[in-house]
Amino acid sequence: MAATLKLNGHDMDIWIVNPYGTLPSEGWREYRSSMLARALAARGHHPTWFLSNFEHRSKSFRKEVQADPTLPGVTIYCLPARPYARNISIGRVRYERSFGQAFGAASQVLPKPDAIILAEPSIFFGGPVRRYALNNNIPLIVDILDLWPEMFAVAAPKPVRPLATLLLAPLYARRRKLLREAAGVVGCTAGYTNVARAVTHRPTETFYLGVDVTEVRRSMLDIPNSWRLPPYSGLTCVYAGTLGEAYDIPCLAASVEALAPLGRVRLVVAGDGPESPRLKQLSQTYPETLIFLGKISPQELGAIYAQAQIGLCSYAPGSAVEMPVKLFDYLAAGLGFVTSLNGEIHTLIDAGAGLYCRPGDPAALVEILSGLADVPQRVAEMQVVATDHGKRFDQHYQHAAFTAFIEKLVKPQSISRDAE
Repeated sequence: MAATLKLNGHDMDIWIVNPYGTLPSEGWREYRSSMLARALAARGHHPTWFLSNFEHRSKSFRKEVQADPTLPGVTIYCLPARPYARNISIGRVRYERSFGQAFGAASQVLPKPDAIILAEPSIFFGGPVRRYALNNNIPLIVDILDLWPEMFAVAAPKPVRPLATLLLAPLYARRRKLLREAAGVVGCTAGYTNVARAVTHRPTETFYLGVDVTEVRRSMLDIPNSWRLPPYSGLTCVYAGTLGEAYDIPCLAASVEALAPLGRVRLVVAGDGPESPRLKQLSQTYPETLIFLGKISPQELGAIYAQAQIGLCSYAPGSAVEMPVKLFDYLAAGLGFVTSLNGEIHTLIDAGAGLYCRPGDPAALVEILSGLADVPQRVAEMQVVATDHGKRFDQHYQHAAFTAFIEKLVKPQSISRDAE
C-alpha cells in the first residue's frame, strides 16, 4: 500500500534542515523553509523542519515547539544551539556546530525519511546531515540560498582580500564535494544554480523564494488611518528589511542629509537591526525626509507599499545576493526599484522595472532618486513593468514547482526502498 501511495507522488517523509529563518507565527515575512514545507504538505507529504531554538534576527531563544498553527501538517523540531551576538564571528561557527551535533543526535532516534532538503550555506552544520544521508542511502537535495565563501571574501579586511580565494579554498572544496554528492541541487536564483552546474551534472533547477502576491496586493487595498503617511507631493521610496551589516544602510543614511534640502524625495524605512538607532535619530532630525517605522507587520507593510512608488534593494558592496525577497515584495506591490546588486536582478533592470546604483555611494543614490522625482512618467512606467513581472515570483507557484522537482528525484528511490 505504501509503495502505491508513493507511486502517486504522495505520502513521503521529507526532512528540511535549516537552522535559520522564522516561523510564520513569529511575525516576519514567510521564510523559504516554511514555504517549502507548506507546499509539500499541500501535496500530501509529511515535511519535518529542523530549525534552531536560537532565532537569528532577534538573537534570542525561541520557545521550543513541535508545530506552528499557520503550518498545518508540518512537524517542527527546535534543536538546541549555542547563542551568538555577531553574524560574522567565532560564536556563529560554534552556533552552527552545536546545531549540527543536535541534528546528529536527533536523527539517530527518528524514523528515516525519504529525502532530506539541506539549506546551503551549511558550512559548519551540514557535515552530520551529509553523513547521515550517505550512510542511510537517503537522497540529499541541496537548496542554495546564499554563497558564503564569497561573502566571507567580501567581509575580509581589505589587505587580506587578494588572498581570500586561497585562504577560503577549503570552503570552496567542501561545497564542490557536497554538490557532487547530492541527488539534486536547487538555487534560489539562476546565478546560484549556475554555481552548481559548474561543478556537478546532477539535476539542477532554479526556484525563487517569492512572496504571496495575492496577499501583498490584498493588503494594499484598505489603508487604516493609523497606517497613513503624511501627505507628500514628491517621490516616496521605501526600504523594508533587516538593518544590518550585510545591507547598504550607511549609504541610505548618508543620503538623507543631502535629500532634505531638495524636498522632492522621502524615504520610508521599515525593519529592525543594529542600524535602527541611527535611522531613528535621523528621522527625528529630518522628519519630512525620513520616516522610520521600525519593525511592522506584513499587513502594515502592504499599506506602506500602497503609498510609495519606488522600493530600495540596498546591499553592502560586494554582496553575492541577486534576487532578494524584498525585491519580490516590491514587484508584487507594483513598485519600481533601485538596487545596488549585481547578477540576475539586472534582467529586470533591462526590462525597465528598476535602476542600478553603485553601493556605498550616497551621492549616486541622491542623484538617481532626485532624477526620478523630476520625471514621474518614468516612475509610472517602471511600476507598470514591475507589476507585470510580480506574478512570476509568486511563492505558491515557485514552491509547487520545487515540490514537483523533489518528487521526480525521490519517488523512484523511495518506492524501491519501501518495497524491500
